[in-house]
Amino acid sequence: MRPLQKGYLPFMLYEVRSIRCAMQVTLEIPDQYLQGKNQSQTAKQIKLYAALLMFQSGQLSRGAACEFAEVDIYDFFLACKQHQISVMTTPVESIEADVLRFQQRNIH
Repeated sequence: MRPLQKGYLPFMLYEVRSIRCAMQVTLEIPDQYLQGKNQSQTAKQIKLYAALLMFQSGQLSRGAACEFAEVDIYDFFLACKQHQISVMTTPVESIEADVLRFQQRNIH
């Protein structure tokens, strides 16, 4: 490395590469459940169901669940609605307390 000189800033160039890691899972599903179904669509559906369950249990955030299922946020919210999964992570009690505080503040 060259010694520092007036007006000279040493720097190094770094190459940044995006590394995508993925795990492949093989499921043995009896033929009777796949008859007349597209394997690709079935795989996508299983990924979405897994993402929904992990989101519902708190293991994945909304964004992570979308990425996991490879769907956009709108499709994910639609699936949540269809399966009656709340997308609100704030407890109802907390929202009610906020509303009461807001109402009390505006009375005075």
